[in-house]
Amino acid sequence: MTDPSLVIVMAAGKQTRWANAYGTTKHLIPVLGEPLLMRTARLLRKNLPDDVPIWVIIPDDARYYDLTSVVPHCQTFI
Repeated sequence: MTDPSLVIVMAAGKQTRWANAYGTTKHLIPVLGEPLLMRTARLLRKNLPDDVPIWVIIPDDARYYDLTSVVPHCQTFI
């Protein structure tokens, strides 16, 4: 299998089906102590070559803004 030239994570939905279960958005539910979206981006970065860009489409919500500080070479788009 060849490496992708770009990875896009779509995470800007309104989460109407989730109904804010557990008091947070689905993307921020802790998995082994780490928010799901951060974990996904971190594991993608760990397992892909550094030259493969990771783009994460996020909602305009301050809770998501620290993603780029957690995952190097990850770009977020609102």
